[in-house]
Amino acid sequence: MQSILWMLIQTLASLLASACLLRAYARWQGMSPFGNPLVGFAHALTQWLVRPLGMVLKPSGRLDWPSIVAALVLGLVTSLAFAVLLGVPGMANPVYVVLLGVLWAVRWALYLAMLLIIASAVLSLINPQAPLAWPLAALTAPLLKPFRRVLPMVGQFDLTPLVALLVIQVVLVLVDPTVVLALLGGH
Repeated sequence: MQSILWMLIQTLASLLASACLLRAYARWQGMSPFGNPLVGFAHALTQWLVRPLGMVLKPSGRLDWPSIVAALVLGLVTSLAFAVLLGVPGMANPVYVVLLGVLWAVRWALYLAMLLIIASAVLSLINPQAPLAWPLAALTAPLLKPFRRVLPMVGQFDLTPLVALLVIQVVLVLVDPTVVLALLGGH
């Protein structure tokens, strides 16, 4: 029963935090939620969580602090649920709980980047004129830019999404909360 509850908490937190991070990233890119179905969805899904934080924390320039803090709070809640439901040794240390909360948020950001890259690549092949094609391309261009500097096109094919996904996968292994906890001696 605890495993099912953990899975539900983890799934819900992942979806909400990813939407908060998408919202923050879209603001960083200067994308408005109005007229943009993807960002509009993330905005509508998280407004109940971000709005109260926005009364205390104000966005500063391109940084959407309320959305970022909401994702971090969800990471902290996930970390606490991880400790309580799964009885992880060493989680009595609040530093570990906070560290794992941040790691959850980092992992969600990486998974969001993967999702955006995959969706953009697939949509560019299937239907480049789709309504989501432009927002996805605009969101993924900064993520792929460093790879495009060093990796040339192969014929008509851009392999940078594949290389970016591979790098993200490696980083995901490095920031796995259970691995980090084991390295810190909590397991």
